[in-house]
Amino acid sequence: MMTLERQLAALQTAHRRQARKLVAVRSLWLAILAGLALLYVDLFLQLGDPTRLWLELGVGAALVSVAILTGRRLTRATSEERRVARLIEEGNPDLRNDLVNAIDFRETLERGAPQPVSTELMQQQIGLATERARAVKRLDSLKPPSLRLEARVLLGSVAVACLLALVFMGHFSAVVPRYLDPFGDHPPYSPTQLSLDPAGATVDYGQSLKIGARAAGPKPTSVSLVLLDKERRELASIPMFDGDDTQYFQNVENVQDDLLYFVRIPGGRSKRYLLSVIKWPKIQSATVTYEYPAYTRLPAETRYLNERVIRGYRQTRARVTLWSNRPLKGGVLNICGKDYELVRRESNSVAAAFAILTNGTFSASITDTEGNLTREKLEGTVEVLPDLKPEIAIVSPGMDSFATPDAQIPINIEARDDLGVVRIELIRSLNGANDQRTPVHSGEGSEKLVNVVETLDLATLGVKPGDSIEYYATGTDTAPDAPHTAATPAYRLAIISQEQYRELVQSQMRAEDLTKKYNDLMEQLGRFVDQQSGLEKQVSQLKTNLERNGALTPLEQQQVQQGRAAQDELAKQTEQFAKELRDEAKRPPVFDVEKDYKQALEKFAARMDQAGQAMARGSEDLKQAADKPPGKEGLADLSSALENQREALAQLGQNRDDYQQGVKRANQDIEKIARLLEDVELFKALLNRQKNVERQARSYKDIPDPGLDDQIRLKEFSEEQATVEEALAQLKGDFQTHAGEVEADYPKVAADARKIADEIRKRQIGDLMESASTHLAWADARGGHEKAQAAYDEMKAMVGECNSAGGDAQAECELRLKITLNTVLGNTLQQLAKGFNPGSLPALGAGMSAGLSGQSGQAGGQTQVAIFGPDSTRPNQRSKGGGRSDRKSQSAPEPPESVAANIEELTTPKNAELALPGGGGERVLQEYRHLIEEYFKRVAEEK
Repeated sequence: MMTLERQLAALQTAHRRQARKLVAVRSLWLAILAGLALLYVDLFLQLGDPTRLWLELGVGAALVSVAILTGRRLTRATSEERRVARLIEEGNPDLRNDLVNAIDFRETLERGAPQPVSTELMQQQIGLATERARAVKRLDSLKPPSLRLEARVLLGSVAVACLLALVFMGHFSAVVPRYLDPFGDHPPYSPTQLSLDPAGATVDYGQSLKIGARAAGPKPTSVSLVLLDKERRELASIPMFDGDDTQYFQNVENVQDDLLYFVRIPGGRSKRYLLSVIKWPKIQSATVTYEYPAYTRLPAETRYLNERVIRGYRQTRARVTLWSNRPLKGGVLNICGKDYELVRRESNSVAAAFAILTNGTFSASITDTEGNLTREKLEGTVEVLPDLKPEIAIVSPGMDSFATPDAQIPINIEARDDLGVVRIELIRSLNGANDQRTPVHSGEGSEKLVNVVETLDLATLGVKPGDSIEYYATGTDTAPDAPHTAATPAYRLAIISQEQYRELVQSQMRAEDLTKKYNDLMEQLGRFVDQQSGLEKQVSQLKTNLERNGALTPLEQQQVQQGRAAQDELAKQTEQFAKELRDEAKRPPVFDVEKDYKQALEKFAARMDQAGQAMARGSEDLKQAADKPPGKEGLADLSSALENQREALAQLGQNRDDYQQGVKRANQDIEKIARLLEDVELFKALLNRQKNVERQARSYKDIPDPGLDDQIRLKEFSEEQATVEEALAQLKGDFQTHAGEVEADYPKVAADARKIADEIRKRQIGDLMESASTHLAWADARGGHEKAQAAYDEMKAMVGECNSAGGDAQAECELRLKITLNTVLGNTLQQLAKGFNPGSLPALGAGMSAGLSGQSGQAGGQTQVAIFGPDSTRPNQRSKGGGRSDRKSQSAPEPPESVAANIEELTTPKNAELALPGGGGERVLQEYRHLIEEYFKRVAEEK
């Protein structure tokens, strides 16, 4: 019996195994099909996280139910043994009903029920059935009928799923994770793939973040940036801006809490990323408001602490204000070791006030309303601004000067202070007597830059030639405790006679300056002629229109009024110009030829008076014409006005013609002759230069083997010799050029000039100089000296011809002017020669007039000095060239360094930032400084 039971148990196990196979196969292919169904449902519907989870749970429950039901159906029976025996008998017909009968016999024996057959026979039958069951090899009848079919379905499902996964890998890779991790951040499938930059970020509280997105695949019709809070609730959906190509961007402003962000497009989205916020307070900006002490008179001002420097005058009240990215509670400001509480002013700002007392450092820290302390302190320095001393300078004259007893000297004083100038004084003394203080400016100190002009009227001071005035200026600032005072250098003013003044002015002027002096004066005459001519034409046209039309139009009547006003104004200007001509005529002449010029100016002034009177009558006629009715009643007045205008125009024209035929023409002739005389003087100057070269080379001619220092010195001589040669070549050409300019009027002078140029060529002076320069450059001192001496001898031999040419030029010019223009030349040419003849007058030093400007005096010529006299009230007649013209600047190079190269500072400039032209900071040649000192010493001794 036990054998049968074990056999039946083995068969039951085999049956259950087959049932489980069917459950597994069925469950698998159903799961695959359900999975594919879920995938496509999510593809088309893009299910949310809870929906996907519920679907997963539902499908799982369904699959479990199918498995349970399938297993129960396959194993459910009244007697599993009989079901298995019946299945074995069906699969093995030769068993007939042996197994089932054996089971029945066993149960009958176990119950002890009445037996239709004997016990032995039943046991025999059971044993026989057991043996036959043991011999059964075919168990296929135990397999469920649909197992084979469903296995094929499973294989087909797997194949289809694999094929779909390969073909639609992108779909699967996007959807499968969404089901495997329902609450994970897995975007639904979209043909457009999105990538974000940055993919997660951390910002300070209140800052902004620029988020960019790039789309790969079909271009989306719209792109939005979606912001979520911590609970993933949508806060905002912001359209993004198109960038380059398939890029998009958007800014998230004023971020104050942690956020999640992603980009959404129709049918898809990107991954969600975390935007973290650092919530400790940060100092975003800082300002300092200054309230300066009252004495500074500076207004309160607020500045940003960009340089992290708190800077103010002592006792300045400063208020530091800090702005943060978070709402603030307070903070601490440490100034030079002392703590000040930062008090809340607005939601995001705090401030503290203190006084600036000493130099040091500062630091500031802030605390927000949540108690968070800033991690980065604001640190810097505290500086006390010093109250600087004022700066003062005498802008003009700004040097030692000369003046006649009747001159007026405008002293231009300029003072500057960082806070304000309260007082300027001019201190002067006459011949060393006690100082006299003259306040020239007094104020409240609100002006930082003060410029005043104090005029010294020498006539009222009663000075005389030989007197000397020393003067300087002081400036005081507004410092409250101990005001600062600064002073200019002291300058001296030497009083000279009219004759000395004349000689000095002559040394400062050239022929071009003389011409310009009168041309500038008479330029107004040309303007008067043009204006009067225009008025005459206007009135003539109005008269013609009145005669033709019988009446003037309203516009023409207005023109009469305008013409009358213009004529009246021109009459006043003419009267003023006549006065200027008389004043100039009364001034002492600088050059002899100006005596005739002054007489001509008297005549010009008289004609200007007549022209002005005619203009005044014409103006009155126009007024009467304008006052009359618009008919022909005004014709007589217009005719009278026209006659007076023509009379005035005739007087003006006569003046212009006389000036052009007289003064202007004479000046032009003088200029031409002066150029040739200047050439002659330049030849003499070059002769002296050549003499210096010869003399210095002579000191080295006996040295057989020059050392390095000697060779360097000879090289310098060579360069000087080459410079003189170049200047001589230029001068030779100038003689030819200037001869051509005067040949028509002065043929003999032109012939003399050409003769000098030809002599320079015949004597081969240039070749000798070139050879001398070459030998000296080779350190051949003996050969160089011989050539230099030969060139000097040839030039010296020509001096007589040069002097003769100069004398002929002066004589011929004087004769021509006297005959043709009735003008006496006198010593004009000799006087002009002082301007370009070195040594004709004591050199006063270039530094004596540096920076002279405006109406402070006259300067020009060979050496520039400040000179005040009768012409000082007129515009400065400074020569632009300072001696020879620009044309000659290369022909007359400066002497070598060994001759006059030592210079000294006359005065030290007060401050480089104070731009004062000529304000005491110029240089003067040392040898000239000595001459000036000697002059003033002599004046003092005479006193």
